[in-house]
Amino acid sequence: MAALKYADDIADVAKANDVAVSSILKLREALAQNGGEAENASRLMSSFNSFVAKAADGSFEAQRSFKSLGVSLSDLSELSIDQLFAKTAEGLADIEDPVMRNARGFEIFGKAARGVDLVGLNEDLKQANELTEKQAEAVKAAADMFDLLEKHARDPW
Repeated sequence: MAALKYADDIADVAKANDVAVSSILKLREALAQNGGEAENASRLMSSFNSFVAKAADGSFEAQRSFKSLGVSLSDLSELSIDQLFAKTAEGLADIEDPVMRNARGFEIFGKAARGVDLVGLNEDLKQANELTEKQAEAVKAAADMFDLLEKHARDPW
């Protein structure tokens, strides 16, 4: 039952942040491999979505931060959250000064980015593979099963 709950949690994070389940799986693994905690994937994505919303709502500072990473205003309106996240991670990794990179990462990703090697995170996120996609399918199926079991536990008839 714990595995089903785990899968449901991942699916819920993906749904809440409008990203693919595979993106959350990759982010969890990349965080764990680069000085962060896998459990912070939800917090990191929530902070990122909040920062995107600030920029979209006209915050000059947020727009300037994105622009410095190579993310344009048109990107903010045209790209999916997955695509924006990838482009932002790439832009952060391209900042040569580690102090500036970490400061900008903290600004955009919040406290969940503290202690995370953003260059390594970007590299690991780019390593999309067939295994991640198969894991995502299994997570979705397990999450659906967990939701069905919860429904039947609440309303057995």
